[in-house]
Amino acid sequence: MQLSRRSSDNISIHIGLDLITRDLYKLSSVTGAIKKISAYNLIFSSDNTDIGWELKNSKLLRTEGKYINNIWHNKTESTVMDNVKTLQFDIKQIANQISSISVTLNSFKKTIAVRNKEIL
Repeated sequence: MQLSRRSSDNISIHIGLDLITRDLYKLSSVTGAIKKISAYNLIFSSDNTDIGWELKNSKLLRTEGKYINNIWHNKTESTVMDNVKTLQFDIKQIANQISSISVTLNSFKKTIAVRNKEIL
């Protein structure tokens, strides 16, 4: 049986959200901090490495390496998904600490608790 294009796109969106969620759970469980966050870009430190997610040229990109002074070093960049219309990170913040991050990928939204991580 062949999947419809819409079903295939929905599966890709959920895989993308699951991968972002997996990385954000790493942030929750280790001593780390968010290095950069905007509506379309998130970079944080986790276990001696930095992880970044961004929307660029309609592609969902994941970057891993060292992010120092706004520049990636020794990076590995992966295209997780093509034809992305919307990627948005919304943070819930108390004082200078983040308690949760909501991720919207196309029309699907997921909220992840991040245990009050500091913003660098």
